[in-house]
Amino acid sequence: MNFFKQKNLLKNPFNSISEENTFDNSCEVDRKLMISNELKNSLNRIYPVFQPKVSLKDKKIIGAEILARYTSKDLGVVSPKEFIPIAEEHNLIAQIDLKIIEQAFIFIKKELDSNIILNDFRISFNLSLKTFNQVDLVDCLKNLLKKYNISGCYFEAEITESIFIKDINNTIQKLNHLKELGMEISIDDFTVGHSTAQLLCLLPVDIVKFDKCLLDSLDINQSKGIIIYKNLTNLIKELDLRIVAEGVETKDQLDFLEDLKVDYIQGYYISKPLSKEVASIIFRNRTNSFSRLP
Repeated sequence: MNFFKQKNLLKNPFNSISEENTFDNSCEVDRKLMISNELKNSLNRIYPVFQPKVSLKDKKIIGAEILARYTSKDLGVVSPKEFIPIAEEHNLIAQIDLKIIEQAFIFIKKELDSNIILNDFRISFNLSLKTFNQVDLVDCLKNLLKKYNISGCYFEAEITESIFIKDINNTIQKLNHLKELGMEISIDDFTVGHSTAQLLCLLPVDIVKFDKCLLDSLDINQSKGIIIYKNLTNLIKELDLRIVAEGVETKDQLDFLEDLKVDYIQGYYISKPLSKEVASIIFRNRTNSFSRLP
Protein backbone atom coordinates (compact mmCIF):
# COMPACT_ATOMS: atom_id res chain seq x y z
CA MET A 1 0.00 0.00 0.00
CA ASN A 2 1.26 3.44 -0.85
CA PHE A 3 1.23 5.63 2.24
CA PHE A 4 1.70 9.35 2.14
CA LYS A 5 5.17 10.73 1.66
CA GLN A 6 7.62 11.01 4.50
CA LYS A 7 7.21 14.31 6.32
CA ASN A 8 9.99 16.87 6.15
CA LEU A 9 11.69 17.58 9.45
CA LEU A 10 11.60 21.26 10.29
CA LYS A 11 14.59 22.86 11.95
CA ASN A 12 14.05 24.61 15.26
CA PRO A 13 14.16 28.36 14.53
CA PHE A 14 14.90 29.17 18.17
CA ASN A 15 18.52 28.03 18.38
CA SER A 16 19.77 31.19 20.06
CA ILE A 17 18.40 33.65 22.57
CA SER A 18 17.47 37.04 21.18
CA GLU A 19 15.55 40.09 22.32
CA GLU A 20 12.63 38.90 20.20
CA ASN A 21 12.66 35.49 21.88
CA THR A 22 12.81 37.12 25.30
CA PHE A 23 9.73 39.11 24.40
CA ASP A 24 7.95 36.00 23.18
CA ASN A 25 8.80 34.16 26.41
CA SER A 26 7.45 37.08 28.42
CA CYS A 27 4.21 36.97 26.46
CA GLU A 28 4.03 33.21 27.03
CA VAL A 29 4.40 33.67 30.80
CA ASP A 30 1.65 36.31 30.80
CA ARG A 31 -0.62 34.04 28.79
CA LYS A 32 -0.04 31.11 31.11
CA LEU A 33 -0.76 33.31 34.14
CA MET A 34 -3.97 34.55 32.53
CA ILE A 35 -5.15 31.01 31.81
CA SER A 36 -4.26 29.70 35.27
CA ASN A 37 -6.03 32.61 37.00
CA GLU A 38 -9.14 32.15 34.91
CA LEU A 39 -9.26 28.39 35.53
CA LYS A 40 -8.67 28.85 39.27
CA ASN A 41 -11.51 31.36 39.47
CA SER A 42 -14.02 29.28 37.54
CA LEU A 43 -14.36 26.22 35.31
CA ASN A 44 -17.52 27.54 33.67
CA ARG A 45 -15.75 28.01 30.36
CA ILE A 46 -14.79 24.32 30.20
CA TYR A 47 -17.20 22.44 27.95
CA PRO A 48 -17.49 19.00 26.27
CA VAL A 49 -17.07 17.92 22.66
CA PHE A 50 -17.61 14.43 21.26
CA GLN A 51 -15.40 12.58 18.76
CA PRO A 52 -17.23 9.66 17.10
CA LYS A 53 -15.92 6.10 16.93
CA VAL A 54 -16.86 3.88 13.98
CA SER A 55 -16.93 0.11 13.70
CA LEU A 56 -14.98 -1.12 10.67
CA LYS A 57 -17.10 -4.26 10.58
CA ASP A 58 -20.41 -2.61 9.69
CA LYS A 59 -19.39 1.07 9.29
CA LYS A 60 -21.71 2.21 12.11
CA ILE A 61 -21.04 4.73 14.85
CA ILE A 62 -20.64 2.71 18.05
CA GLY A 63 -19.84 5.54 20.44
CA ALA A 64 -17.70 8.58 21.03
CA GLU A 65 -14.99 9.96 23.25
CA ILE A 66 -15.98 12.99 25.29
CA LEU A 67 -13.20 15.58 25.50
CA ALA A 68 -12.68 18.80 27.45
CA ARG A 69 -12.40 22.10 25.62
CA TYR A 70 -11.83 25.60 26.96
CA THR A 71 -12.57 29.05 25.61
CA SER A 72 -10.94 31.87 27.55
CA LYS A 73 -12.86 35.10 28.05
CA ASP A 74 -9.88 37.15 26.86
CA LEU A 75 -7.80 34.71 24.77
CA GLY A 76 -10.51 32.84 22.89
CA VAL A 77 -10.13 29.13 22.13
CA VAL A 78 -7.22 27.57 24.02
CA SER A 79 -5.78 24.22 22.90
CA PRO A 80 -6.02 21.25 25.31
CA LYS A 81 -2.25 20.87 24.88
CA GLU A 82 -1.96 24.27 26.54
CA PHE A 83 -4.64 24.35 29.22
CA ILE A 84 -4.50 20.73 30.44
CA PRO A 85 -0.87 20.98 31.71
CA ILE A 86 -1.78 24.25 33.44
CA ALA A 87 -4.80 22.60 35.06
CA GLU A 88 -2.60 19.71 36.21
CA GLU A 89 -0.02 22.12 37.64
CA HIS A 90 -2.71 23.82 39.75
CA ASN A 91 -4.43 20.59 40.82
CA LEU A 92 -7.57 21.35 38.82
CA ILE A 93 -7.50 18.35 36.51
CA ALA A 94 -9.69 16.13 38.71
CA GLN A 95 -12.37 18.84 38.83
CA ILE A 96 -12.25 19.14 35.05
CA ASP A 97 -12.39 15.36 34.59
CA LEU A 98 -15.42 15.02 36.83
CA LYS A 99 -17.18 17.95 35.19
CA ILE A 100 -16.71 16.40 31.73
CA ILE A 101 -17.72 12.96 33.00
CA GLU A 102 -20.96 14.38 34.36
CA GLN A 103 -21.57 16.00 30.97
CA ALA A 104 -21.33 12.53 29.45
CA PHE A 105 -23.99 11.30 31.87
CA ILE A 106 -26.20 14.29 31.09
CA PHE A 107 -25.84 13.64 27.35
CA ILE A 108 -26.82 9.97 27.65
CA LYS A 109 -29.73 10.80 29.97
CA LYS A 110 -31.09 13.35 27.49
CA GLU A 111 -30.88 10.84 24.63
CA LEU A 112 -32.62 8.13 26.62
CA ASP A 113 -35.34 10.54 27.73
CA SER A 114 -35.88 11.34 24.04
CA ASN A 115 -36.52 7.60 23.44
CA ILE A 116 -33.32 7.21 21.42
CA ILE A 117 -32.16 3.59 21.27
CA LEU A 118 -28.56 3.36 22.45
CA ASN A 119 -27.89 -0.36 22.26
CA ASP A 120 -24.13 -1.07 22.10
CA PHE A 121 -23.38 2.67 22.25
CA ARG A 122 -20.86 3.99 24.76
CA ILE A 123 -19.38 7.35 25.64
CA SER A 124 -15.77 7.03 26.78
CA PHE A 125 -14.21 9.45 29.23
CA ASN A 126 -10.64 9.99 30.36
CA LEU A 127 -9.44 9.37 33.89
CA SER A 128 -6.23 11.22 34.70
CA LEU A 129 -3.89 9.87 37.36
CA LYS A 130 -5.13 12.37 39.96
CA THR A 131 -8.76 11.59 39.23
CA PHE A 132 -8.22 7.85 39.31
CA ASN A 133 -6.39 8.08 42.64
CA GLN A 134 -9.25 9.88 44.33
CA VAL A 135 -10.44 7.67 47.16
CA ASP A 136 -14.09 8.36 46.37
CA LEU A 137 -13.91 7.95 42.57
CA VAL A 138 -16.08 4.83 42.45
CA ASP A 139 -18.63 6.40 44.79
CA CYS A 140 -18.69 9.56 42.65
CA LEU A 141 -19.48 7.54 39.53
CA LYS A 142 -22.00 5.40 41.39
CA ASN A 143 -23.75 8.54 42.63
CA LEU A 144 -23.87 10.00 39.11
CA LEU A 145 -25.49 6.82 37.80
CA LYS A 146 -28.07 7.07 40.58
CA LYS A 147 -28.58 10.82 40.10
CA TYR A 148 -29.40 10.44 36.40
CA ASN A 149 -31.00 7.00 36.76
CA ILE A 150 -28.97 5.40 33.98
CA SER A 151 -26.91 2.25 33.55
CA GLY A 152 -23.13 2.11 33.48
CA CYS A 153 -23.38 0.09 30.25
CA TYR A 154 -23.34 3.35 28.29
CA PHE A 155 -19.87 4.34 29.48
CA GLU A 156 -16.22 3.43 29.05
CA ALA A 157 -13.38 4.61 31.30
CA GLU A 158 -10.10 5.35 29.54
CA ILE A 159 -6.90 4.99 31.56
CA THR A 160 -3.23 5.44 30.69
CA GLU A 161 -0.11 3.57 31.74
CA SER A 162 0.75 6.16 34.41
CA ILE A 163 -2.21 4.96 36.46
CA PHE A 164 -0.91 1.46 37.16
CA ILE A 165 2.85 2.00 37.28
CA LYS A 166 3.07 2.14 41.09
CA ASP A 167 0.26 0.11 42.66
CA ILE A 168 -1.00 -2.55 40.30
CA ASN A 169 -3.11 -4.32 42.95
CA ASN A 170 -5.02 -1.17 43.89
CA THR A 171 -5.49 -0.37 40.20
CA ILE A 172 -6.96 -3.80 39.45
CA GLN A 173 -9.30 -3.54 42.43
CA LYS A 174 -10.60 -0.12 41.38
CA LEU A 175 -11.01 -1.15 37.74
CA ASN A 176 -13.02 -4.17 38.86
CA HIS A 177 -15.29 -1.84 40.84
CA LEU A 178 -15.87 0.22 37.69
CA LYS A 179 -16.70 -2.93 35.74
CA GLU A 180 -19.17 -3.86 38.47
CA LEU A 181 -20.97 -0.62 37.61
CA GLY A 182 -21.35 -1.95 34.06
CA MET A 183 -18.63 0.20 32.53
CA GLU A 184 -16.00 -1.01 30.09
CA ILE A 185 -12.30 -0.22 30.55
CA SER A 186 -9.87 0.82 27.84
CA ILE A 187 -6.13 1.49 27.86
CA ASP A 188 -5.42 4.76 26.09
CA ASP A 189 -2.26 5.80 24.20
CA PHE A 190 -1.00 2.23 23.76
CA THR A 191 2.36 2.13 21.96
CA VAL A 192 5.27 -0.22 21.36
CA GLY A 193 7.43 1.05 24.20
CA HIS A 194 4.87 0.82 26.96
CA SER A 195 5.24 -1.72 29.75
CA THR A 196 1.47 -2.09 29.48
CA ALA A 197 1.79 -5.10 27.20
CA GLN A 198 3.12 -7.37 29.92
CA LEU A 199 0.21 -6.37 32.19
CA LEU A 200 -2.60 -6.97 29.71
CA CYS A 201 -3.14 -10.47 31.06
CA LEU A 202 -3.66 -9.03 34.57
CA LEU A 203 -5.67 -5.88 33.96
CA PRO A 204 -9.48 -6.21 33.66
CA VAL A 205 -9.63 -4.26 30.39
CA ASP A 206 -11.86 -4.65 27.35
CA ILE A 207 -10.32 -2.34 24.78
CA VAL A 208 -6.84 -1.18 23.77
CA LYS A 209 -6.53 2.19 22.01
CA PHE A 210 -3.56 2.36 19.66
CA ASP A 211 -1.88 5.74 19.88
CA LYS A 212 -1.79 7.93 16.77
CA CYS A 213 2.02 7.69 16.70
CA LEU A 214 1.73 4.05 15.58
CA LEU A 215 -0.03 5.12 12.38
CA ASP A 216 2.36 8.03 11.95
CA SER A 217 5.28 5.59 12.07
CA LEU A 218 4.08 4.24 8.71
CA ASP A 219 5.19 7.54 7.21
CA ILE A 220 8.64 7.33 8.72
CA ASN A 221 9.43 3.71 7.86
CA GLN A 222 6.59 2.01 6.02
CA SER A 223 7.85 -1.59 6.08
CA LYS A 224 8.83 -1.61 9.76
CA GLY A 225 5.74 0.37 10.75
CA ILE A 226 3.47 -2.18 9.09
CA ILE A 227 5.24 -5.08 10.84
CA ILE A 228 4.86 -3.41 14.25
CA TYR A 229 1.20 -2.53 13.73
CA LYS A 230 0.31 -6.02 12.45
CA ASN A 231 2.07 -7.77 15.33
CA LEU A 232 0.49 -5.55 17.96
CA THR A 233 -2.91 -6.12 16.38
CA ASN A 234 -2.42 -9.89 16.45
CA LEU A 235 -1.28 -9.75 20.08
CA ILE A 236 -4.34 -7.81 21.23
CA LYS A 237 -6.72 -10.04 19.26
CA GLU A 238 -5.17 -13.20 20.70
CA LEU A 239 -5.88 -11.76 24.16
CA ASP A 240 -9.53 -11.44 23.08
CA LEU A 241 -9.49 -7.66 23.44
CA ARG A 242 -10.89 -5.08 21.01
CA ILE A 243 -8.85 -2.38 19.29
CA VAL A 244 -9.52 1.29 18.67
CA ALA A 245 -7.14 2.90 16.17
CA GLU A 246 -6.75 6.58 17.03
CA GLY A 247 -5.61 9.37 14.73
CA VAL A 248 -7.00 8.05 11.44
CA GLU A 249 -6.56 10.90 8.98
CA THR A 250 -6.41 9.41 5.46
CA LYS A 251 -8.10 6.88 3.20
CA ASP A 252 -4.83 4.91 2.99
CA GLN A 253 -4.79 4.52 6.76
CA LEU A 254 -8.45 3.46 6.76
CA ASP A 255 -7.79 0.81 4.09
CA PHE A 256 -4.76 -0.48 6.01
CA LEU A 257 -6.79 -0.85 9.22
CA GLU A 258 -9.62 -2.57 7.37
CA ASP A 259 -7.16 -5.10 5.97
CA LEU A 260 -6.00 -5.83 9.54
CA LYS A 261 -9.62 -6.13 10.70
CA VAL A 262 -9.14 -3.58 13.47
CA ASP A 263 -12.40 -3.20 15.39
CA TYR A 264 -12.95 0.55 15.67
CA ILE A 265 -11.43 3.75 14.36
CA GLN A 266 -11.39 7.33 15.58
CA GLY A 267 -9.85 10.39 13.99
CA TYR A 268 -10.22 13.40 11.72
CA TYR A 269 -10.84 11.24 8.63
CA ILE A 270 -14.17 10.33 10.23
CA SER A 271 -14.87 13.49 12.14
CA LYS A 272 -13.36 16.22 14.25
CA PRO A 273 -14.79 16.52 17.77
CA LEU A 274 -18.40 17.71 17.62
CA SER A 275 -20.48 20.01 19.79
CA LYS A 276 -23.09 18.24 21.88
CA GLU A 277 -25.85 19.63 19.65
CA VAL A 278 -24.31 18.32 16.41
CA ALA A 279 -23.27 15.06 18.09
CA SER A 280 -26.83 14.42 19.20
CA ILE A 281 -28.15 14.78 15.65
CA ILE A 282 -25.47 12.53 14.17
CA PHE A 283 -25.66 9.85 16.85
CA ARG A 284 -29.42 9.61 16.41
CA ASN A 285 -28.77 8.62 12.78
CA ARG A 286 -25.91 6.27 13.61
CA THR A 287 -27.63 3.31 11.93
CA ASN A 288 -26.63 4.87 8.62
CA SER A 289 -23.48 3.55 6.98
CA PHE A 290 -20.23 5.38 7.56
CA SER A 291 -19.53 8.56 5.68
CA ARG A 292 -17.16 11.35 6.56
CA LEU A 293 -18.84 13.55 9.14
CA PRO A 294 -18.65 17.33 9.44
